[in-house]
Amino acid sequence: MAVALYNRVAQPRGWGLLTPENLEELRGLSMQGRFVRLGIPPRAVPALVVRLIRLYRAEAARVPLHPGVPELLRDLRARGYRLFVVSTNAEETIRAVLARHGLEQAVEEVRTSGRLFGKGRLLSGLLRRHHLLPQRSVYVGDELRDLEASRQAGLRFVAVSWGVDTASGLQRAGPDALVHHPAEITRWLESWA
Repeated sequence: MAVALYNRVAQPRGWGLLTPENLEELRGLSMQGRFVRLGIPPRAVPALVVRLIRLYRAEAARVPLHPGVPELLRDLRARGYRLFVVSTNAEETIRAVLARHGLEQAVEEVRTSGRLFGKGRLLSGLLRRHHLLPQRSVYVGDELRDLEASRQAGLRFVAVSWGVDTASGLQRAGPDALVHHPAEITRWLESWA
């Protein structure tokens, strides 16, 4: 869905489109590298982000979750894990996706930031507010900036291979774990308990 939304904005502006042929290459680049490769001028990035957020919100009810993620969240909650969402997506978008999959009760709190690189502070604040120890908490994410945020907050980081950045790029950055299927997350959490 994100690919179609981006292409809808990019095509009339003459920017590079996302295709099956270039998607993997782009996943291996930094955010700035992606913009350069697609021919998006730096001055256009803020407006692009705002436009994509608006489109994404409008389509929130159709946002799919990766296969196995709903079951993972229910299982972790049943095992007594406290689950939180920290994202740059809008809270109402996240809540709509959770509701669509019957997961409203699985997540204790949703924290969002409109800033692309503000997750570290959000994580630290979340830990303080809920009296959680960083060394007993884990952040799961699909981007290099998620890994950077987890390090800022002193958390372990589990990288998932099915998201925004490539598995090889995430692996090079040194996550505590790299998983290829949601069920693997439970095994890592149990091994660290």
